[in-house]
Amino acid sequence: MWPHLMTLALGDLVVVVATDDDQLANTLAPWFTSDPAIDVSVVDFSAQLHPPSPGHRSVPRSIPVVHHGTVVLARSTDIDELRSALLRVLAALIADVPEGCVRLTGVPLLRGGAVELASLQAAAEGSRALRRRGYEPMYAGSVVVDPRALTVTIPAPLGTSRSLPTVAPLRVWWSDLPNAQPQWPLAQVVAMTVQRSIAMAPDHTFTSSQLAALVALMEHLPPRPAAEQI
Repeated sequence: MWPHLMTLALGDLVVVVATDDDQLANTLAPWFTSDPAIDVSVVDFSAQLHPPSPGHRSVPRSIPVVHHGTVVLARSTDIDELRSALLRVLAALIADVPEGCVRLTGVPLLRGGAVELASLQAAAEGSRALRRRGYEPMYAGSVVVDPRALTVTIPAPLGTSRSLPTVAPLRVWWSDLPNAQPQWPLAQVVAMTVQRSIAMAPDHTFTSSQLAALVALMEHLPPRPAAEQI
């Protein structure tokens, strides 16, 4: 059992968050709701920041991790980094998507003042491995991309009203398209990218504006296959 199993109301969005971290639970307390109609047996997000010791030297120690369902969103030995990661992920869920922009899933990696938007597979590597390659991961789960300016907006962690979102140029982005072929028409690649890369709104829809923005992005800066990332 999780020490903290919380139902959070984030605007019109309701999510269930599980964690073993008291500080994180306290930070999320202002969004707690006790609606009895919500099924708390389905955990949307979990943050295991204090995994139990294996009790034997021969057994590898578990690395603290943040999950969305079974998908790894962040992995790090830095507990503060993981707290910020979950809070940034939650903020990204409710961030506005301006007209002409699109919200994409991924791990924004900062290097040289620009963002390289990796697929979520990169989160499983852990922040230490990514930093050895010269990246600064800013775990967010999803980001808003402006295809005209080719910029990425990474939200500030939830509850940090004094912090502003991070806006940086988009250098490259990877899409999880394992079967994509060079001869495919743009429409086919866009259709697959919508399924695999676009971050849906809380009601599991996306607007025609976001679809148009995705097409514009792919025309100006086509994605690279996730198998080739970093």
